[in-house]
Amino acid sequence: MKATTFLFLAAFFSFLPHVFSQASTVGPMPDERKAIAVTEQERNPFGKRVTKVTTEMPSDTESEESRIRSHLSQTVVSGYRTAPEGNKALLGSYLITVGHEVPSFFPNQVELLRVNSISPSQVELGFVEKDGTHATRVINLSFDLRPAVRYKLTPTTTAEAAATSEFGGVIRKK
Repeated sequence: MKATTFLFLAAFFSFLPHVFSQASTVGPMPDERKAIAVTEQERNPFGKRVTKVTTEMPSDTESEESRIRSHLSQTVVSGYRTAPEGNKALLGSYLITVGHEVPSFFPNQVELLRVNSISPSQVELGFVEKDGTHATRVINLSFDLRPAVRYKLTPTTTAEAAATSEFGGVIRKK
């Protein structure tokens, strides 16, 4: 055990002068260096960089009007009614009437919408301007409330199905 410790210390101390001799070579001191002038066309890595400040708004922001238009394009008109006080429609979960304002869709919504007209096939909404008019910027929502067949089921006409069931295989006999 002592022999290995001795060999380790001998190797360590014999290596130290070699390490110190290489570490002792130091380049020129700051006083010994000469200054180099850098022209304005050359890049100075140690100079102060001028940051360009842009005052324009980022172009990827979405306006509130476009948010409302995209929300309304996904909203379905699911009901229509003619009433003595005016036509009414069911826009999503909102019951809207001609001349009234549409409830806001988003929190802190600034743009107001007013119902211009409601017909059996179309709802026209207008953005309320600062002067109170609402006919300049409009949104037209078309709808069709007629019943439509989505899936047509064909009856079974085989002799086996007719013998075991009624109405073409829809109701089975017991």
